Amino acid sequence: MNGITEKIMDNHSIFYIESLTNELKLKIKDELVALCHGEAHRDSTFPIHSISTTILELLKRYPAEENKQKGFIGEILLNIVIREYYDNFEVTSPFFNKEEAGSAKKGFDIILFDKNDKNVWITESKAGSVSNTIPQTVDEKITERLTTAERDLNTRLNEDNQTIWMNALNDVLISMNESDEKEVVKSIIGLGNTSSTKSCVILGGIAFHDINEKFHEDTILRKQDNVVNSKKFSKVKLIAIQKNTYKKVTEYLEEVGDTC
Repeated sequence: MNGITEKIMDNHSIFYIESLTNELKLKIKDELVALCHGEAHRDSTFPIHSISTTILELLKRYPAEENKQKGFIGEILLNIVIREYYDNFEVTSPFFNKEEAGSAKKGFDIILFDKNDKNVWITESKAGSVSNTIPQTVDEKITERLTTAERDLNTRLNEDNQTIWMNALNDVLISMNESDEKEVVKSIIGLGNTSSTKSCVILGGIAFHDINEKFHEDTILRKQDNVVNSKKFSKVKLIAIQKNTYKKVTEYLEEVGDTC
């Protein structure tokens, strides 16, 4: 895609979003309804699923705290990248939570179904900026974000909490069109908590930092090896994204809201 430099490997992928181009903006706008409500509602004619209502609801949910804003936009960007570059994955969870606007989403960030290997992949997204107060490189920031995703997802997958699995199942019921694939996903998610060592996971790290100073692929490879060697998960993939700033995306969403 114009504005994005990518390197996609079997178990790790790197995306440098160098510019918020018109092509990328259009992709974001085209995916918003499906992203927020679920793929089953992509072509819905209900007013609540219109682009205008969706963008207004999305902006209503935009956090006031800066760090949460980065996580909010980071998860949207990860979602867009997956939808654009991974034809084998079907997103089976909506971005909107089922609670009131402003509350934390109780569950997994993104749930994916791999149409090739018939596995469900649980995805955790973590985003942040290189610190201005302590010495830190962009390689250290992307490693930190991926490590935090690893830790949080490992904890969640191993805790005795069936609520997140019930929420995940509800996500599938809401998001997916009726199909054989939906039945497969329901059967896997419906088992509830098993353990991290039986789970296929994607760790998503998003670093907002001057794109002229990029993180290195070797950094991602080292992190990948570290996670694999830990044997915490059955299968693991890493997706690392870098963009100058999250604010341009926020401004674009506000622009779309103003014109709808």
